[in-house]
Amino acid sequence: MKPTETLSRPRTRTILGLLCIVPLCGVPAHAGVVLDVYQSGANVVASYSGTIDLSGLTYNGVDGVTPAYVWGAEAVLLFGPTVSGQPVYLGISGPASFGTGAVIAASSSTGDTFGIGGLAGDMLLPLGYVSGTSISGTDTWDSTTLAALGLTVGDYSYTWGDPDTVNVVVNNTAPVPEPASLGLVLLSLIVLARLAPMRRSRV
Repeated sequence: MKPTETLSRPRTRTILGLLCIVPLCGVPAHAGVVLDVYQSGANVVASYSGTIDLSGLTYNGVDGVTPAYVWGAEAVLLFGPTVSGQPVYLGISGPASFGTGAVIAASSSTGDTFGIGGLAGDMLLPLGYVSGTSISGTDTWDSTTLAALGLTVGDYSYTWGDPDTVNVVVNNTAPVPEPASLGLVLLSLIVLARLAPMRRSRV
């Protein structure tokens, strides 16, 4: 048997392993954002990541300078702080509230500006945002609780377009890894297991 033949079979098995596991990674069919609000020790943290498809949304002018804040009674969660001139779009639909709280500004904020207003059915996006671009951000409220912010634990979904979604999850604990993330971890382990025979063959 030629050395090249010895190495080709493990490589083939590796490729087949990849093909079998990739569907488990759960690639989303539509654009969307997952937005988690949770108790983290003595603080409340809100974080989001995802993409927005502007199809199905209607441009409605720009917003001014606004601090990052949460307003449960109006289903508003705004990441920022924003700068003047960021675009606002109409067309989302979903719950008009996710609690009873008034406007409470975040203690700190990082990442891209993003806002959702369930009662008004609007969405704030970063300045110059291009449809389908990945965005993410985090807000933190120091020394407080979900109850003090007037937020009700639960899952809230806002949709538009095809449908695309913003899923707001208010929880007492930090979010667990999504199935897609678990699939990628499993994929990495399988690749490492498949590469081990290749290394032994070369030795």
